[in-house]
This record gives sequence, structure tokens and C-alpha cells, in this order.
Amino acid sequence: MSRLSPTSKRWILAGGIAALAVVPLLAWGIAVGLRDREPPPSEDSSPSSSDVSREESQIELEPVSDDALNILVCGLDDAAGLTDVIVVVNFDVRAGKINALQIPRDTYIGDDYKTGKINQVYFTHRNDDEPIRGLIGVVEEQLRLPIDHYVTITLQGFRDMVDALGGVEIDVPQRIEFLPGKVIEPGKQHLNGEQAEWFVRYRAGYPTGDIGRINAQKLMIDALVQAVRDKGRTKMLLLATQNFDKITTDLPLTRALSLANEAFSVENQNIQIFTVEGSGKMHNGFAVYEANRAQLTELLNTYFRPYGQAVDYLPIPSVPAPPPYQEETETPPNPDGLVEEPESSGEGELEEFPID
Repeated sequence: MSRLSPTSKRWILAGGIAALAVVPLLAWGIAVGLRDREPPPSEDSSPSSSDVSREESQIELEPVSDDALNILVCGLDDAAGLTDVIVVVNFDVRAGKINALQIPRDTYIGDDYKTGKINQVYFTHRNDDEPIRGLIGVVEEQLRLPIDHYVTITLQGFRDMVDALGGVEIDVPQRIEFLPGKVIEPGKQHLNGEQAEWFVRYRAGYPTGDIGRINAQKLMIDALVQAVRDKGRTKMLLLATQNFDKITTDLPLTRALSLANEAFSVENQNIQIFTVEGSGKMHNGFAVYEANRAQLTELLNTYFRPYGQAVDYLPIPSVPAPPPYQEETETPPNPDGLVEEPESSGEGELEEFPID
């Protein structure tokens, strides 16, 4: 299983607080964007101290009665309708612990979906009343984890929320050229909402592809939650209230704020973030990611079932073996492994089914 070292506690804190401290802020950190609605507030629109005090007195937070709950957090590519970010967050309220599981978007879930990837599920159910329910069903079935609530946010919502925070500070590990003219230089940078989007979506220059992007998203989570922490609990709750329409969730605002308030008190050492381990393979012309079932079963039993019964097996399908190579009729397999798919520009009409 993949467990972060003590030197990564700042990433861990960011993941936990962003995931449950403020459902809207949760989406800022772990996901990538939802509705193109109101423009981001200007600096002049920031609440004054008197406004904060007045709003604080009007926020009534109910105690959280759950022993533990799971929240599915997804970041949506607005144009393609794909879930670019998928995270399951377990909040052990009774013990005061938060564990988050990042699921790579290329994770293979079977050929019921055209690409075989988990990020295809939301698109397939796009015409349903709640497309997210299809993805919830896959997670519940294959990971054996009940999902209590969900949160989704789109790229536009992500950009708006980063701007509402006043941007984020990130030590960029390498030069990022998201698209021609859209470049972030390495080193400490102050990123606005648009630049933050480039940072969390960039993949082409990472040797490990989508896993490199997941690691970059951890850095973004860290930076976002630090920005939230700097504002303090009261302003955080006020910002959450003001930006609640930037996300889609089945959580009522009052319950979201109660969870936010509760999660804000979780100790750093009780917050961890994990990534599904596995290996890259080719299947039906698509680069997919095969989860290591044994390691994932142990991880979920240890960190995501605090009061539930352990399971012995997860029904996550294996990637089918390719047909035997026949020199006369078939193209030799690629000895270098996976073929990188092109970056999506986030523009254009939907295809019959997206391949990214």
C-alpha cells in the first residue's frame, strides 16, 4: 500500500481538511471544477471584520452524530464530461481521523464501459438526473465502500474558488507548459485560478503520466488548504457559505458546515492520504491502470472501515490478457509500454465517447 511519509504531513493535512473541512473548499483542494455562474469576487468585496462577526452569529452548527462517513469527491472536465479527479474521503468522526483515497482516473473497471476506465462512468450516465450515482454504484460495488455523500466541482468552479481565496502559493517542481503560451516556471509561484487549473490538469511532461499529475494535485491541495487556514475558521465558514453554489452535492449547507467545523479540529497526525497502487497496461487501444487488489483490500480494511466488517476480496476486474501475437497478421506489441493519450484542451463538443 502507499502511505505518505512524515515529511508529507502538509499534503496529508491539506487533503483531509480540503476534503471535509468545508465541502466547497474540499472541492477546491481535491477536485477540478463545477458551474460557470458568478464571477469571482474582487478584493473590495472581501468581508469586513464586522461583516464576519455578524455572519458568524447567524451560522448555527449542529453537532455531527455519525461515527464515520464516506464522501466521494470528483473534479469534472466540463467539456468532456469526465471525472479527472476521483477521491473517497473517510471521516472517522468518533476517533477524529481522516483518510483520503485517490483513485487514478484510468483505473480499469471492466468492459461495461467503452474505455474500461473509471473516468468514463460519469460521461456514460450524463443524461441521468444525477450522473454521479452511476459512479457511486461502481465505487460501492468494486471497493465495497458505502458512499454517504458526494461532491462534484467543474473547472470553472475550481478557477472561481481559487480566485476567491486570492490565489495560492506553490513551489512548482518543474516547468509546466500546459498549452502554447500557458506556461508556469519552476520555483515558488503565486497562481491565480486559471494557472491553478493548468497545474492540476498538466500531465504530458511527467514520466509517470497520470500518477505524476496526481502528485501535483497533492501539492495543490496543500497550497489551497494553507490559504484556507490563513483565513481562519470564521472566514472559512463564511467563504464556504458564499461559494456553496460552485459545487454540486447532496449535502445540505448546514450539514456541510458542521462537517467542516468538525474536521477543522482533526490533528495533523490523524490525517492521511493514499493512492490506489497498480500498474499501467494497454487494453483495446487504451492506456488503463490495473489496481493491485490485494494491496487495496488491505488498505481499505485498515483505514476505511473503522467500524465496518473487513472484506476478503474486492471484485475489481483484472485487465484481460491480450490475444497471442501472430507475426503474419498482427502489429507487434509496443515494447515501451503505454501509449500516452493526447491532452484535452477542455474545448470543443463531446465525442460519442471521450478517450482521454
